[in-house]
Amino acid sequence: MVSVTAKQLHLITRIRHHFNRDEEIDKIERLKLSAIMASDEQNSAEVYTDKESAMVNEVSKKMNKNAKGGISRRRDTSHS
Repeated sequence: MVSVTAKQLHLITRIRHHFNRDEEIDKIERLKLSAIMASDEQNSAEVYTDKESAMVNEVSKKMNKNAKGGISRRRDTSHS
């Protein structure tokens, strides 16, 4: 019984790991958002203050760095 349960749990763990694509999906979404932010800044009729532009640039840099794996993220697992 214990052996069967251990095998089943191992299989579930392997399947979960195989289909866990959170980082991949987050990377794609960050890149899309970064592109939207850059495009919006270039094509917008809005005028941003220097402080606002600096903030957008800083966030874009961090998002791109994170998408390339430069920043490690801590996941909140308290909701699982």
